[in-house]
Amino acid sequence: MYPRCEREWPKCFASCCGPVVNDRFEVLQVLTGWIQIMSQRNARSIEYTVLNKKDLTDNTALHLAAYKNDHQVVRLLLECRLVLRNEVNGDGLTFLDILRTQGKINESGDLEQVARKTGCKEAASLPKMMKPYDFLKSPITFWTYCSTHTRRISSDTSEEARGVFLIICTLIITATYQTALQPPGGVNQTEGQAMMKQTFFIVIWVSNTIGFCCAIFYTFCLLPARGLLTFWFFYIGAYRLSWIL
Repeated sequence: MYPRCEREWPKCFASCCGPVVNDRFEVLQVLTGWIQIMSQRNARSIEYTVLNKKDLTDNTALHLAAYKNDHQVVRLLLECRLVLRNEVNGDGLTFLDILRTQGKINESGDLEQVARKTGCKEAASLPKMMKPYDFLKSPITFWTYCSTHTRRISSDTSEEARGVFLIICTLIITATYQTALQPPGGVNQTEGQAMMKQTFFIVIWVSNTIGFCCAIFYTFCLLPARGLLTFWFFYIGAYRLSWIL
């Protein structure tokens, strides 16, 4: 009996491994079809988790299908866009490695061709990824320190304080940018230089640039999202800074 609504699916099927192990191809068809058309909140995250969740031996549903030599299930899973084709299991093998080590690729090589077209590779051809414990044992770099510091600033700031600081930073960015465009005393239109003395101009230019950069950096730290909008804001800030400099 299938769940009546899409919110019940994550509770009933934690991953695709169960239907693969129990030879329930029809259930797997319904499950993969359902999670790919879900529109509820975090639907993409649920789809990714269900398709790629591992068992106790770090095998995904795709690994298990390769071990069982179930070409029908393999083709079905390869049609899912969020399935990880090159995930390595506990034995250090990818899906394509399992097919070859088991000697279960048919003579025509149709399945291998399909797998390669979808981006499947051998474990030996994959770039070596640093494991978490290797990363933690490595010395802390300057960029790691800066990244950690910005995340701590964002997590330690309350929502009310975040809103106030963002308004203040916006005012500072606007004022410093406007000062760079129109320095105090005006600009000589014929020569294109500021009317004030060079010493005062350098002092104002340096302090104005420092204030603008600090406001941009602090705004980046306070933004709650770490997605495309945040990096787009950082790009705009860098572009504006190039105009000031």
